[in-house]
Amino acid sequence: MQNDGKLISLLRSWPQGAVFTSEWLIHEKKYSKGLLQQYRKSGWIELIGKGAYRRVELDAQTKKPLPLNWKGG
Repeated sequence: MQNDGKLISLLRSWPQGAVFTSEWLIHEKKYSKGLLQQYRKSGWIELIGKGAYRRVELDAQTKKPLPLNWKGG
């Protein structure tokens, strides 16, 4: 259950369209590599490049992930 609280905290603090690095998430926010992998497998975050993650956001109508735009990078 502690991991659920960490996930909720992460998703609430993650601005729409923002890209976070794994280095920042691990060293500054204290998320383990294993926990980030778990969030990826569960579909909450997406690896978009080496060491770069985005929060998965779904289109309200199609329920498909929204495309990443240049503002997020």
